[in-house]
Amino acid sequence: MTRRAAACLVLAWYAFANFPGTYVTATPGLDPSWQYALNVIHGSEWRFGRDIGFTYGPLGFLMEPRAVGDNLALALALEGVLHLLAVAALAVWIRAGHLWRVAAFAVGHSVFLSFGIWREYGLISILGLFALTARYGLPGWRFWALCAGVLAGAGLFMKITFGLAAVSILGLIVVMERRLAAWTAAGWSAATAAAVIWNFSSTADFLDWLRMGWDISAYYGEAMSLPGNTRVLGLAAAAMAALASLAGSRPLRMAILPFLPSLALSFKHGFMRQDGHTVAFFGYATAVCALLLLAAARKRDTVHLAAVCCFCTLLTLANSAWFLSFPPVTADGTLRHLTGAAGVDRLRAAWDLAGTHETLVAGMEREIAPRRLPAAWRTMILRDGGSVTSLPWEITEIHADRLPWHPIPTVQLYSAYSEPLDRRTADFFASPDRPRFIVLETMAVDGRALFLDTPQTMLALLQHYELAASGSARLLLRSRTQPLIADETPLEVLRTRWGQPVAVEAPQGLERWRVQTEPAPFGRLMRLLFRWQPLSLTVRHRSGRVAPVRILPATASGGYLFPALPQSAADFEDLLAGTISDPVESFTFEPPLLPLFNPEIAIERSTAPVRAQFAAEETAPVLENVRAIAEGGMEYSLSAEVTGGSRAVRHVQFLVNTGLDGAGACYVSFDKAAGRLSLMADSGSGGAGTVTPGMEETAVNSACALDGLLSSVEREGERLRVVARVRFFPEFAGTKRLFATADLKSWHEAPNIGMEPGECVTEADLPWPEREDPPRVLHLIFNQRLDGAGTCYLQYDMVRGKFTLAGDSGRQCRIPLAETRIQRSAEGWKFEAPIEWLAGFPTPRRVFYRGDSSVWRTTRAGQRCAAP
Repeated sequence: MTRRAAACLVLAWYAFANFPGTYVTATPGLDPSWQYALNVIHGSEWRFGRDIGFTYGPLGFLMEPRAVGDNLALALALEGVLHLLAVAALAVWIRAGHLWRVAAFAVGHSVFLSFGIWREYGLISILGLFALTARYGLPGWRFWALCAGVLAGAGLFMKITFGLAAVSILGLIVVMERRLAAWTAAGWSAATAAAVIWNFSSTADFLDWLRMGWDISAYYGEAMSLPGNTRVLGLAAAAMAALASLAGSRPLRMAILPFLPSLALSFKHGFMRQDGHTVAFFGYATAVCALLLLAAARKRDTVHLAAVCCFCTLLTLANSAWFLSFPPVTADGTLRHLTGAAGVDRLRAAWDLAGTHETLVAGMEREIAPRRLPAAWRTMILRDGGSVTSLPWEITEIHADRLPWHPIPTVQLYSAYSEPLDRRTADFFASPDRPRFIVLETMAVDGRALFLDTPQTMLALLQHYELAASGSARLLLRSRTQPLIADETPLEVLRTRWGQPVAVEAPQGLERWRVQTEPAPFGRLMRLLFRWQPLSLTVRHRSGRVAPVRILPATASGGYLFPALPQSAADFEDLLAGTISDPVESFTFEPPLLPLFNPEIAIERSTAPVRAQFAAEETAPVLENVRAIAEGGMEYSLSAEVTGGSRAVRHVQFLVNTGLDGAGACYVSFDKAAGRLSLMADSGSGGAGTVTPGMEETAVNSACALDGLLSSVEREGERLRVVARVRFFPEFAGTKRLFATADLKSWHEAPNIGMEPGECVTEADLPWPEREDPPRVLHLIFNQRLDGAGTCYLQYDMVRGKFTLAGDSGRQCRIPLAETRIQRSAEGWKFEAPIEWLAGFPTPRRVFYRGDSSVWRTTRAGQRCAAP
């Protein structure tokens, strides 16, 4: 075999192993919601700039395609064209005689793509390939310069930072090779002009989108910084040292120069949140090394680059193994990609794109099912005919419920990092075109508080919305017919310093405290080049509760609405009704470790342009109706009601044991401020896990499993009812006593519980597409997530009609295989088995299943128990 033939064989392998395709099931959650929103906005009436500002643009859905409309096909078309062009560019290098360079790049770039790192870095590496092909004057260099310019121009409208990285690469290459200027500029200008004309109503809207997107990017390091494990910085320093070693060779020094700004951007991108995001820097460093292999004309440079590329690959794997990684990078995943197995899966998915789309939609429906809004809420919204939005970030479930979603200007509220963004969002909720309904959850990220994040938006909600319905962790707000707007009267200007307590005296009710902080020159430099440490406010409440809250200094000038600081749905419900629960008595701006700010803080205090009163003194809470309701088998609902002073109650707790002892007990605590139920550890202190009532979440200790989906919290006036659904393990059987308390005032005892293991049948309907043949072997995993380790894993041989337990399943469940049944149903199969779930393993509410392919499907698993 000739060298050219071998190079062509490597190129064919590269084309097959890296066959493109992005197929992700939409799910609830912070990141999944904005990714899904990008797909919904495309083709809708909403326009970037005019209605929306975000770091991603109108073509952002091509980076994060989901099964919405024809988005999967459009994304596959783009990825397919770019992949073919990349293969064609490498063929040009082979034709020019650079055989070893192409082989080295193909391996290095395939390793990088196997990491599955965010799509923007894959696109930057493709742009780098086009740019290098043009820079070194290979045949057709004008065409490749034009392609690089077009991708850079279009990339700006996918994501602003991608556009900046692309321009930095091309700009520096053009400075070195002036002959490329006209062709890259032509491609960039044509793509930019076409994108602006097609996607924006006017140039002003385009500039408005850029301004808002830049604001979000610029303040990201202030609002979303996360120090994380400092040892990962050692890996980053090692990667930087390896890249710096390339400067010893002038050809390599000149080759890497155009990529230095984008490397710096990837470092900031990855280490701004020093958690799983760090993989972006290590992965992109590997990609740059692979690109430079094309520029290595001397053997010693090639060897040097190959060593650095291997070193960066090892650092990427080490980062994922020792720390966090989003997505996780494993040696097995890389091997599967390099052998072409992953390429086969993507090829099959592309060949049956309609089936892939259907599978993803079905998967989304199953993922959304546990979080669907109450039927009464959906009926109210649809009957009213108005639009609905969700705060602070959940979007997937709103649109999947087929409700008329109305996006807010920053897509998700937590992204309104600056005062202008907060003000624009507040204006949106005060405008005549505001959404009719809001689904509100009081959750926040990184220890922040929703009420302090965006104070101007919170003021607009109090003025223009009222309570329509409430749940344990969510509220449904409805637009008021007449806004509650009052005059704002200046009161005084306070001067304080970092670390100095400030008393909150608000005899006139709700007040507006506009906080002015001034970053020091060092702080501005840190925000530009790296990140700020998280900044916090220590808040002391009237009840004596003291809590640190992370703050955004850039939005504080909008005016905190003290003394209110609602931390739960119940607190927010009170505030909408004109009552401030557990008001703030004082606060302290905790000084940062580094000199990020000038020491003095100015606070402008005024009456708030909306009125509320302090909560009235309440009577002592009364705990009643404490009982354990048998639900079948070893499952019980622990129930209690608080009346009288329920607004002041912070915790309701249940304890099931032979006596009043938390050790070895089923000990459950409801935190009203967080809106969550916690299961205590076996020691009786510390947490074994938390769940949100109504959500598909589970917590486990050695005595019981706490089921969030079947737990509930209801509040009606002064009555609070808490229901905790638990399943006791067989080892905990016998006569037990139930105790309950509200804020540990006193323990109330209910009648004894006589628990004896009873037989329950686990059942699940397994939908199967009609177009697919029955599998030879059906795999079933019973767990809360798709993880075959440490779970109940069954395999059913369809030909032999035989079940087997896989792996270490015997430690999680006992299954009489002879009594296990699976039979055909109208939609697929019906599974039934009397599974006994062992201690430490929760009753799974979900089963994952697949046939002979590697595509997993998921559906709900239920239990049918004999009457108690």
